[in-house]
Amino acid sequence: MTTYSDLSPYVYAAETIPPGANALNIGWLGGDNDFPEGDVPEGFLDSFILLARDHSSARMRGWHACSLPHENGKPSYPYRAEADGAWIALGAAEVRVYSAGGELLIAPDLAYHYVKYHKYLPPQKFIEAVLARRISFGVN
Repeated sequence: MTTYSDLSPYVYAAETIPPGANALNIGWLGGDNDFPEGDVPEGFLDSFILLARDHSSARMRGWHACSLPHENGKPSYPYRAEADGAWIALGAAEVRVYSAGGELLIAPDLAYHYVKYHKYLPPQKFIEAVLARRISFGVN
């Protein structure tokens, strides 16, 4: 998967960005890049996975796999996660939310796995936007 630094300008599928939006990358991790680690607040993963299930954006063909190291071998491909009793595949779409300041924050849906299993700690403005479920209704 393509990697981008958190809060860098979003360019991956630029044609899907609403005109005038300040779109920023969140959670585009790769095998050998450093990333902040820590614990997210309770409810973050639940909110994120429901956004991935109900409001995914920029759905692509094919699946991205996690390229980060795993203790017990690679996770299933495509990676699947439970969302309120249903299983969904991750790695082919994005989760887009608006920060309190109006920035469009865009993460691959596979960021759920990065947070849950690799302790990736997204920027606080993304955590807040996901918990608030401030979704994007722009071009998908």
